[in-house]
Amino acid sequence: MEIKIGKALTDGTIQYISVNNGDGAIPLLRNFYPTETRVDALIALGNLIHLGPSPYGRWLCGDDPVHCCAEIRDYKEPPVRYAARTADNFEVYRLLGDVGFLYERGGWVMVTATACVSLSEADPATLVKSDRMAGLDIYMLISGKLDKIYKQPQSWDSLRELAREKKGNFYVFRGERYVARIEYVPETKADDHE
Repeated sequence: MEIKIGKALTDGTIQYISVNNGDGAIPLLRNFYPTETRVDALIALGNLIHLGPSPYGRWLCGDDPVHCCAEIRDYKEPPVRYAARTADNFEVYRLLGDVGFLYERGGWVMVTATACVSLSEADPATLVKSDRMAGLDIYMLISGKLDKIYKQPQSWDSLRELAREKKGNFYVFRGERYVARIEYVPETKADDHE
């Protein structure tokens, strides 16, 4: 589920990024992004494919449990398209998506179209939807052409597993908007030390 993560600025605007996979966002933001410095580092990454505990250091591919996976830094996507955006005010930010998180006055709140609650009161079930991949079109590059995958995986994890199985990269779009690239990374054998 795509979410927005933003920070309220002193002039009333909100600088924000999008995150393709918001699973686990509530404990991650609460535990690993409690200070303005860390929030600034997170927003500076631009749009994310995966939110991790640390905005510092490069994503190590696969199931990296530590680093964020950033479109610009890790996939070399153009900053003009994937950098943080600015909403004019809170009401505009609230309408940008189903769920957003906002850092303001030293703490986090979860924002939906109908409610705004502190992170300690937020319901993680809000981020879980059975149609997490709904509205997304998935393509695989075959013979130099993007071919649509019609039997769609039900989660990002199952899409990563399919990339390993098919030994190929997948490209995810929402309409004509490019959302993410799920990359096949061949497993390497560890050197035997005797």
